[in-house]
Amino acid sequence: CSGNVFTIPRKIAKEKGLEKYFTGKTCRNGHLCKRYTESYVCVKCAKSSHKKYINGNREKANKYRRDLEVMNPEKKMFNSSKNRSKKSNLPFSIKIEDIIIPEFCPYLGIPIIKRIAGIGRSDNSPSLDRINPSKGYVPGNIEVISDRANRIKNNGTAEEHLLIGTRMKDNQ
Repeated sequence: CSGNVFTIPRKIAKEKGLEKYFTGKTCRNGHLCKRYTESYVCVKCAKSSHKKYINGNREKANKYRRDLEVMNPEKKMFNSSKNRSKKSNLPFSIKIEDIIIPEFCPYLGIPIIKRIAGIGRSDNSPSLDRINPSKGYVPGNIEVISDRANRIKNNGTAEEHLLIGTRMKDNQ
């Protein structure tokens, strides 16, 4: 849990605007972890408490998630991409401000429609794309495109897409 960290007093962490700090001491539950600057709570205890809350309030948590998608799709895409980058061990250094939803999909030209309450994803939903998938979620390597374009782009190379496009055009 502690990793490669140096001890730092909470006061200095607060002055530097750090989200977390490390005391070098265990918390009341015996975790040797960083602590959140604002709350003193260790990271492991906070995660455990959050999981307990979510499991005990599943409907409320699901409503919050759905509302977040409608009210702030950029934040939803940011959080989802951060989780995907952790699971896939990809670089992640974007900020929410880097996620800009255009009016039209840059690939297909179709309108991008932010999610409407009660309606799930559609071909026109915004989707965060990594231009070069191996570079991860870094500034300059992401763009918001339509969900349909991202699904089409997902598994093929540019050459494969050209071959398929040429064949489809020939068959019209």
